[in-house]
Order: sequence, then C-alpha cells, then structure tokens
Amino acid sequence: MTQEKLDKFWKGKDFYMKLSQNQELDEEARQRLQEYMGECMKHERKHIGGNWVVAHAVPTRKLRDFIRKILGKDLVFILLQLDKDTTLERLTRRHGNGEMGKALTDFCFKIESFYELKASDEENTFDIIITDDMNSHDVNEKILEIVNKL
Repeated sequence: MTQEKLDKFWKGKDFYMKLSQNQELDEEARQRLQEYMGECMKHERKHIGGNWVVAHAVPTRKLRDFIRKILGKDLVFILLQLDKDTTLERLTRRHGNGEMGKALTDFCFKIESFYELKASDEENTFDIIITDDMNSHDVNEKILEIVNKL
C-alpha cells in the first residue's frame, strides 16, 4: 500500500473522530477515503466479477452521490435506522454498562446524529427502520425483499 493510500485512509478515520466531537468536518478528506475505497471495489469487481454487498456507513446523501459517481448508477444503498431506545439497548448489550461501554455508546450516538435518511429524489436508496422486535434474520429478510424487487 502506498503512503498516499494510507493518508487517505487515516484522514477518513479523522473525519469520524471529528464527527463524534462536533468539530468542523473535512468533507474533502472523507471524499478522498470514499474515492480510494470506491476505486478498490471497482478494481476488484472488474477482476472478480459478480454482484457485491459492502457493509459501510455512509452518513450523507452528498457522499452517497459521490460514491455513485465512482461505482455507477446501478449502485444500491440500503440505509438501516434504529429508534433511540432500540439503539441504546443494543449498544449497552454490546459495550456493557461500565464507564468504557457508556463512552462507546455515547460516541455512537454522536455519530448517528449526522446520518441522513434517504432523500425523496434519491434513486436506488432504501430505508429500513429496525424496531425492537426485529432480529438480524428479520433485517436480512427485509434487505432481500428490496434486492429481489430490483
């Protein structure tokens, strides 16, 4: 990996740290990371072929549109959203109730507040609202329903 690629990666990481601390965001650094990731996916897809699923958090419509420019219009985004109580319960279960667990949960909540749902004119983008009574199988089924209709 080149130094330039490493720099893009670390600047993308810095984007999320600043996001969690309500600092001014460097959207260009985030776009450089997305561009690098997109080019890697494009290269591997050309090399390997087939359809791909990539789990990645993309917080804004602006970034989703940027990624579409790299990977093409057939790209599909499925945005997962949990209500606050469900999020709190799941994060507490994952991270625990101790000081570190609470800090991680707080970090996740701060970042989550910047995520945007699908815009009304955003093609190939779908929202799934995850409720407290849904498990991972239920979420997978909802995703498959969407994908199978495409």
